[in-house]
Amino acid sequence: MKIEINNADFNDIIQYLTKNPQQLFLIDYVRHKVANARYQAAKAGDGVKITEDQQSLWENALNHNLSGLEDFGSTQRTNRLIRPLYAIDKVFFQAHKLKVLCVGPRTEMELLSLVGQGFQPSNIRGLDLFSYSP
Repeated sequence: MKIEINNADFNDIIQYLTKNPQQLFLIDYVRHKVANARYQAAKAGDGVKITEDQQSLWENALNHNLSGLEDFGSTQRTNRLIRPLYAIDKVFFQAHKLKVLCVGPRTEMELLSLVGQGFQPSNIRGLDLFSYSP
């Protein structure tokens, strides 16, 4: 099946995305580009902040996670983790009102995926061993 998008359809899509830019974060490529650009900017600035409580970490946990941050991991993994939440009616219909804690997001791709799914950025918190993002 060949799918074609004519100019009128394309213009409608652009108008929709202009009004609903968070929908772009459902696209793996867009989420990866934005999160990676933010990470590169953080590295050039204040860098990555690492937990002070390193004694309680498993051996090599920090090095493993930092190396995963450098290659930026799988772009599809984040949506696969979050999409099942939408089988829950309360989440599907009220995501914009709910608060969410994302444990171990490593990069901002998981956080941006939550934005794409309708959660408000101000209601999203990430908790990890290190962070490059406020």
